[in-house]
Parts: sequence; structure tokens; C-alpha cells
Amino acid sequence: MFLKIAHRGASKKEPENTLRSFRRALSLGSTFIECDVHICKTGELVVMHDETVDRTTNGRGKIHNKTYQELLALDDGVGEHVPRLQEVIELVHNKARINIELKGRGTGHVLAYTLAAYYSAGWKLGDFFISSFSRRELRAFRKLDRETPVGYLLTVNMFGAIHFAKKINAYSVNPNVHRVTKHFVNKAHKNNLKVFVYTVDTPEQAKKMKEMGVDGVFSDCPEEI
Repeated sequence: MFLKIAHRGASKKEPENTLRSFRRALSLGSTFIECDVHICKTGELVVMHDETVDRTTNGRGKIHNKTYQELLALDDGVGEHVPRLQEVIELVHNKARINIELKGRGTGHVLAYTLAAYYSAGWKLGDFFISSFSRRELRAFRKLDRETPVGYLLTVNMFGAIHFAKKINAYSVNPNVHRVTKHFVNKAHKNNLKVFVYTVDTPEQAKKMKEMGVDGVFSDCPEEI
């Protein structure tokens, strides 16, 4: 199966990483949603890509220096608020799987405990997929959670990534669309790793990735591919 993962929701059409963006992705038939998480000053896992609120909201400053109430007061695009991870999970429940990318420091540890609570409430391992560029956060997550599928995001050191992915019992390696090669895909598959490529936004790129044998792609506009 060739997976199409809605990157930060339908982020070419709606403000990225907002409930509005995720709703739009679901309405377009997306069965896999991707979001990014940081920890704010009051300890909540909040959904935002950057470590600061500067680019995507009408505020300024680092997320870890702001309480959730301070974040909630910001406009995250067309009146949307900065969502907590819990809100995103509840939105996509029974409609799609969710890929949570660990961004901020400490997110691996906190997310492992968060998912444990969802599993206790009846959620399944297949509902969640964890990814990160940070080896530190992936190790921290794996120390507490040995079962949830994880993917290692990478930009460089392609074949070293396969070695690290095997060490943490990863499900996939996730390279950049401009760096992935057929040789890398074959090497990953020989090591029983899936390959999910980011960020693929045109039908031409998607066709090339499919011909290369990748298992899925992250896209800002999944409906177009």
C-alpha cells in the first residue's frame, strides 16, 4: 500500500497544524495525519512546528516560555487557536491514523506516558506512528515504549540512518524527497524498514517516488497526489 500522509494537515489550503487544517485533510479523505509537538511552560503537549510562535501566530516568543493559556490567546491563523495534542487525537479518532513528530526537548518522554494512557483506554498500536529528526527524543521515547511504530527522519548520513533505525527497532526511515535514491530504498527494505518520503507535493514527484518503490509520502496537499 502506498500511504499518503497529510503533512501538518491540509497545510497548503489551511493554517498548518491547526484543527481546521486537520479537519480539511479528513474531509479530503486522508487516512493518515501528521502533526508536530512541543511542550509549553505548563507542561502540555502543543501542536506546532517551530520552537517559537513567531511564524504562524500573531505572537512572539518560544513555546517553552509560554503557558498554555498564553498560547490559547494567540491567533494561529484565520482565528484558529494553538491546539493541544489531545484535541488533535480526539479529532482524528476512528477517522485516520496519526503521525506525531517529536520536535521540542523532552517530548519523547512525555509522549510515551501520554500514549500509555490512550492504550489503557482502548486505543491500538496501529492508531499512532511516532517520528523525529532527534535521536535523543527517539531514544527517550523508545526507553519507555518499545511497541509503538517509530520513524527516523533524516536529511544527511542516509546509510548511517539505517543503522540507527535498526538499533531503536524503528518501523521506517523517512528521507527528504530531494535526497532519496533507489539504492537507499532497496537498502532500507533489505533491513526490513519502510521508507516514507517528505515532502511530496506534485503528481510528478509522487509518481517518481512510487516508481522508486517507497512505501508512502508526506504531502502538504494530499488530494493532489
